Amino acid sequence: MSPLQQPKLRFSDAVYAIDTSPKALRLWIQRKQVRLSGTTGEGWAEFSFADIAQLAITRKLVDFGMQVERANEIAAGLLAKIAGPVMRFKNPPPEVIAAAFNGYVLIFWRERGEWRWRVDHPGNDGGAPDEAFAAVDLGVTVLKAIHRAKSGSGDTEEDIVTSLKKLAITIADRPLTTESDA
Repeated sequence: MSPLQQPKLRFSDAVYAIDTSPKALRLWIQRKQVRLSGTTGEGWAEFSFADIAQLAITRKLVDFGMQVERANEIAAGLLAKIAGPVMRFKNPPPEVIAAAFNGYVLIFWRERGEWRWRVDHPGNDGGAPDEAFAAVDLGVTVLKAIHRAKSGSGDTEEDIVTSLKKLAITIADRPLTTESDA
């Protein structure tokens, strides 16, 4: 399939790709804690693979205790800086987006109550900060999320299981109605 013909990803694809709950992602979007290129904020949300990369990095940083807004700001900056040349093309292939992050490691830590961070890549080992820190392999994080977002499109046994998991997410996320609501 041509990169220009790649379909947008559904909400359930994004939830599955970044391994979060539908409620968490919906709240991030509704509260405007994440700024993405593909979502509208109203009606059905559609996501690009660039959005998936940004959300995957955001999710990792949030897992370490960073506020969603700050994590997404950093993730958006990394997407622009590292994958910027690739992002100039409309809807670049997901493998190209993932490859752009290969070898990059995000190191972040708290210093005087503020988050500090830097990116290391092959040939640029800045050493560890003096304080305790966390590190995220951006290449692995983005590749895993993109692979999860793409899975379920074929008809292998693994793809069928993945599709059923995404369907379960969608069903579990629907509001329950009673007979009086119908």
